[in-house]
Amino acid sequence: MSSPENPILSVSSVEAVYNGAIAALHGVDLSVGKGEIVALLGSNGAGKTTLLRAVSNLLPAERGAITAGRITFDGEDVSRASPSQLVRSGLVQVLEGRHCFRSLTVEENLFTGALGRSSSRTGVKADLDRVYSLFPRLAEKRRTRSGLTSGGEQQMTAIGRGLMSRPKLFVLDEPSMGLAPLIVDEIFSALKRLNRDEGLS
Repeated sequence: MSSPENPILSVSSVEAVYNGAIAALHGVDLSVGKGEIVALLGSNGAGKTTLLRAVSNLLPAERGAITAGRITFDGEDVSRASPSQLVRSGLVQVLEGRHCFRSLTVEENLFTGALGRSSSRTGVKADLDRVYSLFPRLAEKRRTRSGLTSGGEQQMTAIGRGLMSRPKLFVLDEPSMGLAPLIVDEIFSALKRLNRDEGLS
């Protein structure tokens, strides 16, 4: 695959370890163009999740670290940026495993994605309506605690919460894992629509 001219994300010769000793990534290179959809394929243990965590600087939470290489996002070196700085700049990740706040309602979960934004209430409400238009079943369950919703609805909630942060680059780890084919189609159709209509990478 040829590298895009002005990538929104560039990973250059990145290496990473866990616990200071277990090598997980060896000289990885990756470019994602603006408005491009890229999928990482590989067997279990190949390093896909580790690479995504490196991009979002979430490795320290797993006792991991980037030991070499460079990661740039939107033209800026973000190798040492904090996860919260990355989210504010538009790099948002939805983790594997449908991490919802189970005791909060679907709508409360979605609102947490807008925390730290400088948007007005009107802007946040518009983004909430956007999520509900992408995932109508969330609108129906907006007052239901997330822990009482299905696995597919929890995944939609996690994706919707990420969208509330207004990403430029949306990183999803195993978004279809353990879900029924109809739910997977619904989620991927929504993501394709965002890419087509808004240029979301």
